[in-house]
Amino acid sequence: MLIDSRVAINPSIIEKLDDTTRLQIIFDDYNNDECELSQINPSQAKSLVKKLQEVTDCSLAKIPTSGLIRDNVSNTGKYKGLYSKLSSPDIELKEGSLAGPGRIFFHIVERFFCVVAIKAKHINTDK
Repeated sequence: MLIDSRVAINPSIIEKLDDTTRLQIIFDDYNNDECELSQINPSQAKSLVKKLQEVTDCSLAKIPTSGLIRDNVSNTGKYKGLYSKLSSPDIELKEGSLAGPGRIFFHIVERFFCVVAIKAKHINTDK
């Protein structure tokens, strides 16, 4: 049985990233301890699927104007827990909005949209 040429991988070929390269979602940095996926409501679940669909349709060049990024997050205060499973405390996490107060936390490395956590409510830093 032959492998379809569209899915065959040749490690000697170096992939060239350019502005039209679309993002790929990965969960290597997923933090189950911080994630509230089981607590999101149906509206937030629908919004999450739509957001992930937007991610896969987004190219590297369109990230700044895509609306995917609501805010930048740093390794301080109530956001520290999001960093507990990351390989570096210096990674700049991004925060994206879901329906209502729901949030998705992620970072982008090359063409990878790395999901860290999904929250049912935004992290209140005022208290």
